[in-house]
Amino acid sequence: MNAMTPPRDRIDTALATMLRDTAHEVERLGASLCCDSHVAEAHINQLQGLDRIAQLLGGLAATIEAPDPVLCAQSNGFDELGERLSALLVADP
Repeated sequence: MNAMTPPRDRIDTALATMLRDTAHEVERLGASLCCDSHVAEAHINQLQGLDRIAQLLGGLAATIEAPDPVLCAQSNGFDELGERLSALLVADP
């Protein structure tokens, strides 16, 4: 590790915070778009996509900070995160 590089746990915490902040921003964006009934009606699938992205970002943040990231990803209630992480770990030894 470079003398200027912070410890990995501080980097992980910073990344998780950024992911969580981005998740909240995406949630706020979706909520503001839902306030317009015409937009909500015309773009319900896209709004649900924004919600899914926000959930994924929050799950990634929790996984990064977890003592056991694989277990966290597999048990966080967001199946896609656990499945994708497991597949990536198996594919890239």
